[in-house]
Amino acid sequence: MSNSFDFELTAGDKATATIIRIDEALKKLNPQIEQTRKGLKFGGQESDDKLDGLSSRLSNMSRAARDNVQFIGDMVPPLKMVGELALKFGGTAGRFGLAGAAAYGMAKGGMAAADALKQVSRTAYDLDISAKNAGMRVDDFSRLSGAMQILGADSQAAHASVEGLFKTFNDAAAGNNSGVLAVMSQIGAQIVKNKNGTVDVLKTIESIAQIFPSLRPEMQKTVADALGLTPETLSLMREGNRLKELLAKSDKFGLTVDPAINNQLTELNQTINELGAAWDGLKNRTSQKISGAVLSDGSVKDGLEGVEDILTNGLDSISLSHFLGATRGKEADQLRWGYNNPEFYKSLGTTDKVALDFGVMTDGFRQRYNDWMRPVNAAEQLQADLNGALQPVPGVSVVPYDQQPNNARGLRNHNPGNLRHAPNATGTDGGFVQFNNDEDGLSAQARQLMLYGDRGNNTLNGILHTYAPSSENKTRAYIDDVSQITGYKPTERLNLHNPEVLQRLMAAMIKHENGAQPYSRDQIADGVNTAIFDDRWSSLRDGNILAQQRGSDAGGDISQAIKTAFDDNPMKLDVTITNDQTGARKSATVRSGGRVVFPMSNN
Repeated sequence: MSNSFDFELTAGDKATATIIRIDEALKKLNPQIEQTRKGLKFGGQESDDKLDGLSSRLSNMSRAARDNVQFIGDMVPPLKMVGELALKFGGTAGRFGLAGAAAYGMAKGGMAAADALKQVSRTAYDLDISAKNAGMRVDDFSRLSGAMQILGADSQAAHASVEGLFKTFNDAAAGNNSGVLAVMSQIGAQIVKNKNGTVDVLKTIESIAQIFPSLRPEMQKTVADALGLTPETLSLMREGNRLKELLAKSDKFGLTVDPAINNQLTELNQTINELGAAWDGLKNRTSQKISGAVLSDGSVKDGLEGVEDILTNGLDSISLSHFLGATRGKEADQLRWGYNNPEFYKSLGTTDKVALDFGVMTDGFRQRYNDWMRPVNAAEQLQADLNGALQPVPGVSVVPYDQQPNNARGLRNHNPGNLRHAPNATGTDGGFVQFNNDEDGLSAQARQLMLYGDRGNNTLNGILHTYAPSSENKTRAYIDDVSQITGYKPTERLNLHNPEVLQRLMAAMIKHENGAQPYSRDQIADGVNTAIFDDRWSSLRDGNILAQQRGSDAGGDISQAIKTAFDDNPMKLDVTITNDQTGARKSATVRSGGRVVFPMSNN
């Protein structure tokens, strides 16, 4: 270790006494430095120039310290910065005695209060968006989702369920989902509308709940499938007349949110966001203005690094030189490394050794260090380049295909989506259906996802809370995994009728369900295609949407068939053009791949 002085710099109640002791020690050190300078010729003009100013720097250290500790920031930062300040200054409480501990407690309390306020306002904003997506008032939306929460649903799943119901009912009311209208008519329930023509989800649910418990189990299943009821909504429907009691309990338990308060919190969320942006802008502008005048020579940065050096390594010759500016940038780290490396230290000349003992960089040390570290740096750079080449490109997802298969239950059962119910199944295994082949299993998974799309359940949050409810799965981890693999955000609305989207989503879900995704891109694409065009998989599908899918894809198939026919079968075309004024005729024959060009004229 470098030469240590006989005192320790602390930040306790005796700070003034410590500064005085530093002053006295520096006064004793000045003659020693002067004597050393006269007796030794340090290597390099740069080192000699730095040493010339060292005595004056040392003599000013105490005064600089006393002047700088007088600074007290009197600006109250925006809410966003409370947490930052608490983290920066709170950790130093142990060094500042009782008063510091009290300040630390206040900082931590301020941080907690600011974080809580930000969280509440953000939750209010999310609730406002969800309610608008469902065409509902905040209080009605939160009352209905609150009733689901009382039955055990988490808030995210409840919100996704209510939003999905609005899409289902609204499409049916607009005539875009005849299956829902047929089922509602069959059980005697009505889709209730608001004055503006949109669906009143709450009253529609109440209408269904009055009837649902009295239905036979098989009819309940038919209604649930047709309406796309999530487990949360299905639990609510089975409560029947108890629904009103649950809605009242939502009010009583505080799960129902007052629209006026939520609106204020939503506005506060916007204000906090704007305030944070303004604070960032202020810091940026201030930094740009002062950087030329204050930071141009790097002295401020070096000084702060010197303080950090003292706090980290203690007050020794190297950290002191760093603090006083005798060493710059990474020189202090290099000197400390050289001092603590016996083999390197022995390789130095006498002058460089003495300079190193006093924490001063010399040209000789610098040259020797660079020669010593050159092969090490080359190896580290090579390793960094290799690591960088192997890293995935940020923002680009990697969907797995053709992985080595394992012995997971889903793969053994030809049911890679681990579905519990599906048409065309041939058996069951522990509650999961089995299929004859992989294509059927892939088609069943594609059909299930398209059913969600038919019913408006089209975000990863909504899809996976329904597909893998939290009562049986770690749904949040499932969502995060699929989001990372596909690149789709959890709240992003997906077109679940687009084969490319389905293919990407299915591959990610298969990987999560089974630990491996052994199917090729073509196998999954074929499964999706079969689910669309094979009537074996059309049950419960929305007829209008299915027709659109088949029509759009059929157009592509027909055009491809025509092109293939022309390519495979040479043809001859006779073209005759008659001038209607003169009666003159021109004829030409063209074979496959040729063309005919006639000049056009008006006479």
